[in-house]
Amino acid sequence: MRHGGRRPGAGRKPSLHAGAAKVRLRTREMIDQAAAEGVTPIAILLGTMRHLWAEAHRDGKPDLAIMKEACSIASQAAPFVHPRLASLAAKVETISGISDGALDLRLAAVLDTLDALVAPEEDDEPKALPAPVDEAAE
Repeated sequence: MRHGGRRPGAGRKPSLHAGAAKVRLRTREMIDQAAAEGVTPIAILLGTMRHLWAEAHRDGKPDLAIMKEACSIASQAAPFVHPRLASLAAKVETISGISDGALDLRLAAVLDTLDALVAPEEDDEPKALPAPVDEAAE
């Protein structure tokens, strides 16, 4: 018995590839038609969200129930409108990986920065803020 390699009859059947290509083509045609008409799912989500938000603030006092509906639609639309932030890579160096000269230069720069900071003397009291002015009393 053979192990591994190419075998007759293995893999997807050719008819599956043709069917999937037809489905993708029909889906792409429907998406293009909807975009040409201006009716895309994201356009509907955003339009509904904006309408509900405006309706919630119409009478001057916000309607919390309508605002919650607008927020739920906003959470559905957010992945399409706002891309996710990429993760940050931190660069961490160990002291053993730094040469003595470079370490001395970095240490001197840190000490110079610390010396430049002026520490308040213990005898000095912090300045008091002026008293608030009560405009109604005047």
